[in-house]
Formats: sequence, C-alpha cells, structure tokens
Amino acid sequence: MSNDSGLPLITVVGASGKQGRSVVDSLLSSGRYRVRALTRHLDTGLAQQWRDASVEVRAVGLQSGMRRDLTEALRGS
Repeated sequence: MSNDSGLPLITVVGASGKQGRSVVDSLLSSGRYRVRALTRHLDTGLAQQWRDASVEVRAVGLQSGMRRDLTEALRGS
C-alpha cells in the first residue's frame, strides 16, 4: 500500500485473531485508513487476502526479545 495516500495509517497487532481480524476488515471497508496488519505468519490465506486488498501485512512476534521488530512495525502509525 502506498504511504503517500494521505490517509492515516492504523496498525493492528494480533490481526489474525478473532478480534484483530474484525478490526482490520472494518478499517479496510471504511476506506478512511491505510491498514497494517501484524501477524505471526505471512503464508496464510488470510494474509494473502489482505495483501490483495492493499493491506500491509507484516510478520512480527510478540515474544520477549522482539521489541525492536515491534517498534519498527508500529513506526508511522
């Protein structure tokens, strides 16, 4: 997804979970936001579906020691 769209960027942590999935889909369908979905796995059908819908999908673990990756994934949102 292009960062020059002028729309605010919302990052959803735990995007592939039940609650996160609903949030991503709602934000996407509103057309008012750019969406970045954080998930543990990029090779799922859901991740591909979101990429096809112009969602920026990133693999980020939330376990201890991943602070730098998480910080980078949230940058700009």
